[in-house]
Amino acid sequence: MAAALVAVNKSLGLESYPKPHCLKWGFGHQITVEEVRACTEQAIKESELPELGKSYVLAVLMGGVGPQTVIAIALDVPGWAVLSCDPGKPCPPRKAGTDKMGKRVVDRTDRACKNATTLWFPERKGCP
Repeated sequence: MAAALVAVNKSLGLESYPKPHCLKWGFGHQITVEEVRACTEQAIKESELPELGKSYVLAVLMGGVGPQTVIAIALDVPGWAVLSCDPGKPCPPRKAGTDKMGKRVVDRTDRACKNATTLWFPERKGCP
């Protein structure tokens, strides 16, 4: 799951990943859903992610100016997810709960599942 997040974050230029990245950020350029989908699909295709769609899915949460964050939602163990994080920092699986990181899992999962603008890879699964 962590490898999938790293590949997609690099491709989209999220979490302080340096250039080059697939997604073009810049003043005056409106990032489209199609661009984000194409870059994410390319990153997935170029990575070895045999469990994607089987034991987890990826959700790209979209904002008004482009992608905000990426999360990996576990399918085989409900309530668990891997949250996107900065390069070089550990991104362990987190369980939904009442602690700080558990609340973030709940928040990100709820937002991903409730927002129609969320992009799902390979498909929408794992929502309560």
